[in-house]
Amino acid sequence: MVVPFRQLRGTLPNLTVVDSGVMTNAKLAGESFGSETGRGLAQAGRLAGYRLNYFLPGTFPKNGVFEVGTNVSLFRDAASRQAFIGRRLSDLRSAVGQTASGLKLDSIGTFPVNGLPNAIGLQFVASSGGRRLYGAFVDFAFGRLLGEAGMGRADSQDVRGVLIANARALRKRMSGVLSGRIRS
Repeated sequence: MVVPFRQLRGTLPNLTVVDSGVMTNAKLAGESFGSETGRGLAQAGRLAGYRLNYFLPGTFPKNGVFEVGTNVSLFRDAASRQAFIGRRLSDLRSAVGQTASGLKLDSIGTFPVNGLPNAIGLQFVASSGGRRLYGAFVDFAFGRLLGEAGMGRADSQDVRGVLIANARALRKRMSGVLSGRIRS
């Protein structure tokens, strides 16, 4: 259901698949800046997820894209999916100044996303080893599903338009898979 490399915008030919597969609640919680736990995510209604992320091999570049990808999570119902989006934003705002997985979250902000239902765009700046890293993602609702398109860069280039395009491609793919037009 996630978007294959050739359909993503904002990629580089030397990005490789590094992170692909089922995204358990425990794994998601372990990578989070927030106070989430695997058990807490399950109790809140998240059932499972899948992701396909491409990374630049080696160290972070001086500029440009180092990560791009899409994720889909399934929730018990639309209410638990929507509550997750609100909790995630709240957790990220509370985590400014904290470190997780070797990254210190320096700032977080939102941006509007038009044309996708119940969508929110999030941008953040993090630091690692004296380097500033810039990330953004677009989350959107699709029934009991939460779709997400994300990108990480080593510079502050505005990627909102690219992310919204990738999120739209993901929504189209989700619709195609659920209707049987696309076999994932």
